[in-house]
Amino acid sequence: MDSPSGTRRRVILLIIVILAILVTVVFLPSRRDARKTARLNIVCTFLPNYVFTRNVVGDAPDVDVRLLVSADVGCPHSYVVTPADLKAVSRADLIVANGLGLESFLDTLHRTNSKARLITISGDCDVLASRTSHDHQHHAAGPPASTATTEHEDADGHDGHDHRGEPAPTREADDHHEIERPTGEPNPHVWVSPVQATRQIRSLARQLAEADPEYAARYQANAEAYIGRIEVLHRRMRDAAARFANRRIVTFHDAFAYLARDLDLEVVATLTLDPSRPPSAAEMADVINTIRETGAAAVFFEPAYSDTVARTISRDAGVPAFPLNPFNSLDVEPTERSYEEVMEANLDVLIKALGS
Repeated sequence: MDSPSGTRRRVILLIIVILAILVTVVFLPSRRDARKTARLNIVCTFLPNYVFTRNVVGDAPDVDVRLLVSADVGCPHSYVVTPADLKAVSRADLIVANGLGLESFLDTLHRTNSKARLITISGDCDVLASRTSHDHQHHAAGPPASTATTEHEDADGHDGHDHRGEPAPTREADDHHEIERPTGEPNPHVWVSPVQATRQIRSLARQLAEADPEYAARYQANAEAYIGRIEVLHRRMRDAAARFANRRIVTFHDAFAYLARDLDLEVVATLTLDPSRPPSAAEMADVINTIRETGAAAVFFEPAYSDTVARTISRDAGVPAFPLNPFNSLDVEPTERSYEEVMEANLDVLIKALGS
């Protein structure tokens, strides 16, 4: 016959088991199905617009924000959506995208859920032409010569070619600024510039407010608070860049044109136009010669891709190589401060690489 203490132990154990079952049956499914109960389901295509959206949404109630392309992938130029991606999109009310041709899979997403509202956030940005375009618009976005591209300019920012007869860039005005539109293929990496990032965030807030007017004021207030932080970051970067001893750099691909414009840097060469295809030996030799001729300070590689080519060119050209992240990848869970943290780290690298 059991003692009273033994009976109590069994009763306590039984209560613990029942509570564990209740947690499993009730609470865990509710977390898993949070998307079904959310008032507004938002899917963001990749890392920058995911972090921007989390900041703009802030503490707005019952809004579920999901990231589609994993944060460690890099720029989604060639990303192919998975069945899991399509399932997530099928439940979305809003799809937030960079636009400018970066996400080649947007048509697929929209076909999967034609009822979802598509928000692209780069419409107010001052867009540069891509190096893959034949239209030379700015000193940091030159004409293509090969996969490894180079350019040489005079002191006035001209590249030495006769551009008479070529189409001029078009300009489009909005309520706040005049927007320059390239006549060739646009460079989609606008978020790498804090200046352009603030325009993206304002565009995002405006479109979120239109989609969810009940919380419009909150979205606008969150956006302005976030923009204030990024403007402080931009001023720190500009102040530091004013003291750089050498402004000529080589980058992995065309992701840093906008930051170069912000900081008055000259991208004299890019290692590749297609991150999925390494340059040939001849193209690497062309970049090495350009580094020697221009006196470029450093070669920068991106954490999301192999650094083998960058370090080979660095060694052969006799200049250092440094990592520089265009905020297209993270190896940790993204937070609301991730953009600022990555750009602060980039500033530290630039100061080390370019001197003062």
